[in-house]
Formats: sequence, structure tokens, C-alpha cells
Amino acid sequence: MDDRNAIEIAKEAVKQIAKPVQDFIGAVFGKPANELGEWISDTIRGKRFETQLKIFTKARQLTQDSGLEPSAINLKVLVPLLENGSLEDNEPIIDMWAHLLANASTSDNVRASYIAILKELEPAEAKIMQYIYNESVKKYGNDFIPTNEYAGSMEGATVRKLFGLSDQDFEQSIDNLYRLRLLAPTASRLEFLDNKEIPFAHYSKTTLGVTYLGYYFARACNKSP
Repeated sequence: MDDRNAIEIAKEAVKQIAKPVQDFIGAVFGKPANELGEWISDTIRGKRFETQLKIFTKARQLTQDSGLEPSAINLKVLVPLLENGSLEDNEPIIDMWAHLLANASTSDNVRASYIAILKELEPAEAKIMQYIYNESVKKYGNDFIPTNEYAGSMEGATVRKLFGLSDQDFEQSIDNLYRLRLLAPTASRLEFLDNKEIPFAHYSKTTLGVTYLGYYFARACNKSP
């Protein structure tokens, strides 16, 4: 959507508001009712630009600290990254967008799917994925490469307690991470199966498996270039 369309949509939206409410909004913001649509549109654009600038600033610092020179990013990655990142107001998640931008500018390890995933994470879910990456670094070092169907696992009770999640928040957060395939129920090989090498998955939140996708996504959103 270009700026002109955004302004027209905002103006039309204001027209649909009852006149007394228009007058109240205008009084609160010190703007005539007929200017509200354009002002709202400008405010939204300004806020998005401010966030984009913050992402650029953080990403520049990350690349500078790494000693690597940034290069052109494929538009398939760059455009949605900046568009979706500009909508974020949670500082830790803004940091993740900056890491994605920095890594995309210095490597080819950032997939377009990472952007689609990050924009759908709630703050608690982002914290869980950051925790996964940090724990992997502690255990295996900064350049850990998974060697089986899971990059690792963790106890659901530990996650719930660590982040102080209510039952409802925990269930919804893990379900969303399962949906995005960042986590998955762990699997075991059962002796009664004819082919004992086939893993049998249990849909449970007791032990959370970290998928390949989950690990590399968390790494791209947290590891400096």
C-alpha cells in the first residue's frame, strides 16, 4: 500500500466515526476533524519509520562489532523484513529483527520463512526461543550443528517456571511454537514396532523438542554476524 492510499483509508475511517467522537479526538490531539485522517496516517508512518531506523541502527552496530561489511540483501528478504519489523513495539523482539537484518546483510543464512515466523511471535514465545539459543551456546558452543532429528530438548515445566507463565499462556505459547514448527513433541523409538528406527511422536508438552527450523531460526535472530 502506498502513502496516498494509506492517507485516503485513514480519512475514510475518520468519516465513519460519529461526529461527537470526531470532535473529541480532534480536541484531544488539537487537530480539526477534517485533518485527523491525514494526521493519523502521518503518525503511523512516522512510528513505523522510527522503528525501522532503530532496527537499522542496531543492525549496523552488530555488523560493525563483527568486523564484517554489509552487502545487498535479496528484496524477497529485505522488503518484508523492514515492513514487518516496523510494526513491532517490543524492544527484545526489535533486537531480533535487527539480528536478522545484520545476518542477512553478511550471510545467506536468513530464510524468508524466518520473517514470516518472527512476525507471529508473542513476547513470551520470543523469550522462549532466545532461551533455547542461549542454552545451546552454553552447552555446545557458538557453532553447534544438530546431528539428529532434534536440535535439542527442554522440559516444559522448566520453561513454564522460568518465564512465570500461567497455564493458559504456557499452553497457547507452546501450541503456537508447535504450529510454527519451532518446537515439536519429542519422539521415541518403540520396541513393538516392526521398524524400530521409526520415531513415534507423542503430543505432549512435558518434554519440548527443538526442531532444526527452531534452532536455526533462533540462531539467526540472536547470533551476531
